[in-house]
Amino acid sequence: MQTQVIKINLKITDRFEVAFSDKLIPSNSYLDKSKTGLGMTYAEFHAERHSIIVIPYTSIIDLKVKEYKYKRPLKIVDEVKPKVIGEYLNSDVEYKKLVTTPEGFKKIIDAAIAIEKLDWLYKEFFCLLDEAHCYAVEAFRKYILMPFDYFWKFANKALGTATYFPYSDPRFNQLTHYKITYDDPFGKITIVDHEDPKTILNHFLTHPEKFPGNVHIFYNSVTEIEKVIRAAGIKDVNVYCRDEERNHRMLGDSAIHFKQEPRVEDYKKFNFYSARYYDGWDLFDDVKTTIVLVTDVKVKHSLVGIPYNGFQAIGRLRKVSPHKLYHITNNFSKEDKDVRSFDHISRNWYYQANNHTQYYNDFKFKALEDKMEEKQETWNFVSPFCKFTSVTKEAYVHPMKVDQKICEEYSHEGYSNVGTIERQWREMNYETEVTRQENLKPLVIKGVPKSTVNKQVIELIEEYAIHPEKYSHTQADITIGKLREGFKDLLIAYKLFKKDGLEQLGYDDKAIKKALIEHSNANQENELKLRAKVAYKVNIPYTTDGIASILKKIYADLKIKAHNGKIRKAKASQLEELNIYLIKKTQRNDVGGAIDPKTGKIKRIPVWILHEFPNGN
Repeated sequence: MQTQVIKINLKITDRFEVAFSDKLIPSNSYLDKSKTGLGMTYAEFHAERHSIIVIPYTSIIDLKVKEYKYKRPLKIVDEVKPKVIGEYLNSDVEYKKLVTTPEGFKKIIDAAIAIEKLDWLYKEFFCLLDEAHCYAVEAFRKYILMPFDYFWKFANKALGTATYFPYSDPRFNQLTHYKITYDDPFGKITIVDHEDPKTILNHFLTHPEKFPGNVHIFYNSVTEIEKVIRAAGIKDVNVYCRDEERNHRMLGDSAIHFKQEPRVEDYKKFNFYSARYYDGWDLFDDVKTTIVLVTDVKVKHSLVGIPYNGFQAIGRLRKVSPHKLYHITNNFSKEDKDVRSFDHISRNWYYQANNHTQYYNDFKFKALEDKMEEKQETWNFVSPFCKFTSVTKEAYVHPMKVDQKICEEYSHEGYSNVGTIERQWREMNYETEVTRQENLKPLVIKGVPKSTVNKQVIELIEEYAIHPEKYSHTQADITIGKLREGFKDLLIAYKLFKKDGLEQLGYDDKAIKKALIEHSNANQENELKLRAKVAYKVNIPYTTDGIASILKKIYADLKIKAHNGKIRKAKASQLEELNIYLIKKTQRNDVGGAIDPKTGKIKRIPVWILHEFPNGN
């Protein structure tokens, strides 16, 4: 049982010194600060005492050491030898600050041994394990647990994190636990739920106008980052990841967008971050900033735990609140009844670890008795959650390693369904809203009649119009745009005749075209009559060709069409058919005075006389 939990309530805007007025991290404590950017690391850099500050990533160490260079810290990275550390320990720096990754911790111990000051180190240095969740989260790092070979020997020590993990090593119960709480939520996060998160991300990248400021995207997969950048075809983008040949190779042509250190003056519209930038650094931008976390159950490395790296990433922005927070994700679609709790997962892993360790030891000693070799594969079976005695090489359960297994499984379990995702964000003091995004159904074209295709198009248009919120972050707008361009007549007919009218027409292209022409001609009828009244005169004879010529020009001007879609062919009889004029046939002498060879008289030709309709039409 842990000895004590002290709760401290703060305002959202409060800093570390409000919680601890002496501005010192309490000795022999585990501090759950519940919020990123509280100022705990700053406090230790400025504490008037010698310190070892363990920070998970060299990139963050670089930023912190540069920021606090006036405190004369020593950065312990790969090229720094124990001799250099020893010289620093013997230097005249008043308050020595050794800043290291977990893997570099042993160099400090070796240096202290070399100058015969190990006891002094354990007694005089405050040992802070910053971002303490990393020891459970980052099991892939072979020597991540190195500090715990020495941590417990320091007279004054502490762990701190905004994303608390309940380590099972009983020695943690000897520490005083501090839990900082806040009355107000940290903000609201919009959970964008879609089966393929890259579809949503593509929509974001291709619609920059939706975002008033810069967009910072946390997506732990360099390979997937390259894919979405290439698919979107964007140039206004940065990629922040580890500067190594493998990452540059995976980025391919997108490697030109690589940046190692996030700086305000370098930000682009879209800025991608791999996991090394999820924790521990301060992002400075303005109130127009949008923060996006992307996770995908099909991309294992992207599936960061919401209570750990997910929360850390979302909380990176300093001094101002972001314009918008998004978590783009899918889930495993589990039923609630099948979701396992942290306690269940923990009990199960300890059951596995204890029993497999016993099996291993029984086998090991039996093999020794039988003079049989132990194979590496057998050792590999238990090494993920065990350590081994130095002499007999007997296995024993290592709680920190078991915690890593628990953390991994619990992190994945958080993506059981959209409800578990939302619940975890609420537990981390965020308000939530969920938007379930879907893709429009694809058109089925092959092997179906055109009328069926037309009906599908109308159903898609109606679905998009009725439920726009389901498609607001997808590429549905592009799909609908293509449908409107490719099915213009159909959509004009839909607007004019509604769905019932199209059903009566059987969604048939020819029937639709005919109906559109008839509708268009009917709309032009009044204009046709007005023009005809001006163009023709009553009681004056017209030849058949003369009437047709005038009517042809009116048809062309008004684009009055026949059912075949061509301009209607003009005939004299149409003046009467369209209720414009009554026409009466008569004859007159040929104006050219031509002689009829049969009668020897001036030739008589047929003409038409136009009269108004009796009712005034």
